[in-house]
Amino acid sequence: MAYADQGISRNRVIAIGVVAFIHVVLGYAFITGLALKAVKSAINKIEAVNVKDKVVKPDEPPPPPPKDIEIPPYVPPPEVSITQDAAPVITTTSVAPPPEPPRFTPPAPPAPPAPV
Repeated sequence: MAYADQGISRNRVIAIGVVAFIHVVLGYAFITGLALKAVKSAINKIEAVNVKDKVVKPDEPPPPPPKDIEIPPYVPPPEVSITQDAAPVITTTSVAPPPEPPRFTPPAPPAPPAPV
């Protein structure tokens, strides 16, 4: 384990010390309430105002309600039976040509021996 033999370098010790110092300063600020003064000064500057909504008066009166419309009685559609003839069956026969016989190719002659 090469990392265990190296120890802690000087730069790493300085970095750890700076981080610890920053934590101590921030902890002290939270505990003593140094930020409380800034919050109190910001609260005094905030003003709340209620804004009233504008009421828009309609220029035209609403339309009159619809008159009673007579609805015709429900008449079911007539029953219609549809019969279809069976579609004709189409049969086709195809004749495939016979496959060609395999062609014989003679083996290549042996290569001449290489010169020495």
